[in-house]
Amino acid sequence: MKAFARVFAVGLMTVALATFVACGDDDTPTPQPDSVETPDDGDTDTTEPGDDVKPGEDVDAREDTDPGEEPEPDTKEDADTEDDTDTDTEEPPECVKDCEGRTCGLDPVCGESCGECDTDGGEICVEMIGQCLEAKNWDTDKPTSWGPAGLVQTLDLPDTGTSKEVCFDYTDDGSGDNGLATAKGLIGDALKDAHTFGIIFEFEDVANFENSGEFRLIGLMGEPDESEGAEPGDYLINEDSYIKEAAVPMITFPGSEVTNRVLTTPKARFVLTVPVKDDLVISASLSDAQIKGDVVACDDDDKCADGVVIENGVLSGILTKQDFQRVADDLVAWCDAQPEDERDSICGYLKPATINMVLGLFDLHKKDDGTYVPKNPEEGFPANALSACVQFTLSKIVIKGFIPEEPAAE
Repeated sequence: MKAFARVFAVGLMTVALATFVACGDDDTPTPQPDSVETPDDGDTDTTEPGDDVKPGEDVDAREDTDPGEEPEPDTKEDADTEDDTDTDTEEPPECVKDCEGRTCGLDPVCGESCGECDTDGGEICVEMIGQCLEAKNWDTDKPTSWGPAGLVQTLDLPDTGTSKEVCFDYTDDGSGDNGLATAKGLIGDALKDAHTFGIIFEFEDVANFENSGEFRLIGLMGEPDESEGAEPGDYLINEDSYIKEAAVPMITFPGSEVTNRVLTTPKARFVLTVPVKDDLVISASLSDAQIKGDVVACDDDDKCADGVVIENGVLSGILTKQDFQRVADDLVAWCDAQPEDERDSICGYLKPATINMVLGLFDLHKKDDGTYVPKNPEEGFPANALSACVQFTLSKIVIKGFIPEEPAAE
């Protein structure tokens, strides 16, 4: 499960969370990137370092404060309340629900309904993804066979120059976007040994990898099959890769296609549910995720039955500030609920200064019509979205089944 959390949090663009949360199991201090700018998006609700600090906690001095100076008294509140008639009282902003990509269940922002399902017709609402799906029995309806597949062998975070050349262009300015590029020195180590993470892509029902026609690319998690008689490259799938109540994979790219051995996928939105701890599960929505890569020719008339090899792979996607802040709030609440002397080491990574540093990576503004422009607070485009891009390669594997359940403890 730790691999599942690490991989999809890191590899599929929740890199920011993975770096500061899912990889926070050690006792290393909070990492600091060499060249990450602090948020300057015109959003006045951004938490400043030192806010919400509990009594007894150590607080780093703010950059604009001389530790040897006495702080000046804050007289603003007194000035504002001298004359009650001039006191400004702002109404709290109206909550605007976000049902994008959802047809049922509660939206993640306001907790309001996004619709109902035809329960009389056998539909259920899968809250995880906000979709109405046909109810299934996992034990009888789970997959028993899989299409050609490849294992993510390498993952790399491209630098700024490379990102402009290879990453997807979300702002239509002719250059690829990657808000994580400036943090390559910090995040790069989290992507090492990618072949041990167990990220698998299944090419469902593809029989020709020169020109495939449309198919569904499926993201799965697995591990090598070490049972007796297994061959190198045989893999078993983690059942948590699927939404069991509907017997469907959690990560899919419908409408994918291989044309002249070049893989492309349309933009997809999905929800990643990441079990960070046994009692801590977080969900993050990824928008406009896309994949491309070059398929290496197979030896069996391009059927690739023994596995798929891809070079020059690129995976990009968008994490909105709203989604990131919601997940950060959930994590902080989880930490606050623990006794102070028993808090998990993850909680040390959730300081306001660290969250602010991650927000400094947000490079785009998502407009109301769903399009993106580079952040520009002065022009009314505060940073509210993070573009993220990783390069990858696939090595051939064969999926043989599911990981056996561990015997129940006596």
